[in-house]
Amino acid sequence: MKKLFVLFTIFSLILTCQSAQAGFLFAPATTYLTQSLENPNSAKQDVKFTILDVRLGYTFDFGLFLGGIYSLLDNDLLSDSSDFHFGPTVGYQWKNIFTTFTYYLYGEKDQTIGNVKYANIQGFQFDIAYVLPITEKVFLGPQLTYHNIKYKEAQTNGVAAAAELKWRGLSPQFTLLFTY
Repeated sequence: MKKLFVLFTIFSLILTCQSAQAGFLFAPATTYLTQSLENPNSAKQDVKFTILDVRLGYTFDFGLFLGGIYSLLDNDLLSDSSDFHFGPTVGYQWKNIFTTFTYYLYGEKDQTIGNVKYANIQGFQFDIAYVLPITEKVFLGPQLTYHNIKYKEAQTNGVAAAAELKWRGLSPQFTLLFTY
């Protein structure tokens, strides 16, 4: 009963708090990392890692955000791969803080080495950003993103088999929020 009371109190405070401007929100976020690995016993290896998240949804005047995300990841750290994921997003905007939680409904990872496609995704993404206004309707700031993704199927040359490939990561990003 005590937990129910606490949840009801928090929910009531959220509904009565005037912390955001109601409207549609478009929020791309990106990161690009590169590094070069050199070892006297092997060839030089250049590594790149790119993430592009595109968020679209609606922010209510009490701060609640409802929408979705489409996430692209290009990675050649261990093997060249191109990934995409999408799913519904819920979040909260309070002053300069913007947080979101996404549950992935669908996603694929295409690896060029071995011609393997991973699918049947299970996972989530959590984001927290601190944004500053550039104009009345445009905000920019740093974002920290945590991914936790598991692929449960691998397809090699069109033949599907059970798999368990996990990817977890914390990445810094820059986010741009457009409100309408």
